[in-house]
Amino acid sequence: MPQLSLYLNDAAMAQLRHDAKDSGASLSRYVSQLVMDKPHRLGWPDGYWESVYGCLEDDSFQVPPELDGAADGCLPAF
Repeated sequence: MPQLSLYLNDAAMAQLRHDAKDSGASLSRYVSQLVMDKPHRLGWPDGYWESVYGCLEDDSFQVPPELDGAADGCLPAF
């Protein structure tokens, strides 16, 4: 079975161990479940765009004009 090594700070490791213990799973099984959990793999977390998109509160921010795609030129052939 493949293995993965991670470098975490002490706080992150402590939280991971705590969460694994609360779930009743070994640390390895808990992390495997996190990785394989489909809702996390299929897109952005719930509420992500509501909390990020449009939340800039800066009066000096100006939306740039749309760029003309024709200025990009041709794509190289592969």
